[in-house]
Amino acid sequence: MIATAATAQQYCGARGCAVLYSEDNLRVSKCCASQPRGDFNECCRLSCNIGTPCR
Repeated sequence: MIATAATAQQYCGARGCAVLYSEDNLRVSKCCASQPRGDFNECCRLSCNIGTPCR
């Protein structure tokens, strides 16, 4: 299987987030990607620095 832009996992790269590709980053990234609405990057920023909406 080849990863494309549509299938590739997004990772949180906001300041305060765990190192890319770490288990912590993957957990927050998956949670932010599954949020019903909102901006993925804003979810990452808030989650990594405040702990909400994803831990």
